Amino acid sequence: MRTRCSGSSSRHHSASEYARAESLLTAQAVNGDYRDEASRVLRDIWTSGRTESAEAILRRYDGSRVREDHRALMHYALGELNGRAGRDTIARRHLLLATSLAGRDSITFREATIRLALLDLWTVTSTRAVDSMFARQDSVVRNTLYSRRVQEQLLLVSLLEKKSDPTGASLFLAAEVARDSLRAPRLAQTLFLRVARELNGSPLVPQAYYAAALLAPDSAPQWHARIRSDFPNSSVTAFMRGDDPGSKADFVSTPELLKFSWTESARLWADSVRKLRSARTGSVSVPVKK
Repeated sequence: MRTRCSGSSSRHHSASEYARAESLLTAQAVNGDYRDEASRVLRDIWTSGRTESAEAILRRYDGSRVREDHRALMHYALGELNGRAGRDTIARRHLLLATSLAGRDSITFREATIRLALLDLWTVTSTRAVDSMFARQDSVVRNTLYSRRVQEQLLLVSLLEKKSDPTGASLFLAAEVARDSLRAPRLAQTLFLRVARELNGSPLVPQAYYAAALLAPDSAPQWHARIRSDFPNSSVTAFMRGDDPGSKADFVSTPELLKFSWTESARLWADSVRKLRSARTGSVSVPVKK
């Protein structure tokens, strides 16, 4: 009972803290008073689930005499957060405002510009299309922190996609990275379907169809039907029936296959990233987390 009361008190305390932060930031906005921690507090308010409050506070700042570069930082903050949450329309609006308010030589302008360009990652269906998105950007913009991070993930997808692997494990992993790290669901779907359609002998085919179905609900019924008809003894089919997938042979073998391919490819990717970072900084080597 004491634990339950403590948790309730903690949640109430947290809500009170956010309420006070909102009140203080609103008052500062009304008075045109910008402080260095304003963008961080605005982020905290948004990530706490009080998104409308964060938007309202920023509107007040926009109506005040706060400097444009400071307002650009705040619009960038909400643009980044909305982009991560998949709220692309709202993210685009904030990022466009950030680029119009920030100086063209500023870090804010460059980071907002590349984030704007990469909002369209969800539409691409090939790694070549992603390369084209980067090629259209100024070299300074391509060298921003966010841009470099995305390019490194793209490199991993490309390495996995191009690897000669009859098991389909590398291509399947490429699709997972495209989905989870690049946040390019249509590219991921394309890669999953390549596993299913081009590597018929791969034990990963039913998993590939199932993963593609999660990304394209309209096509899910036909791919589920394909799994049931062509792979009745797979762990995926057992899972779809509500049976225990652990009783199927591929329940253990396919994760082991993916693990082996990932270990080998991740080592190659880490080495490539290390060389890229060294080339950018002009240093001999840069540690890469593994």
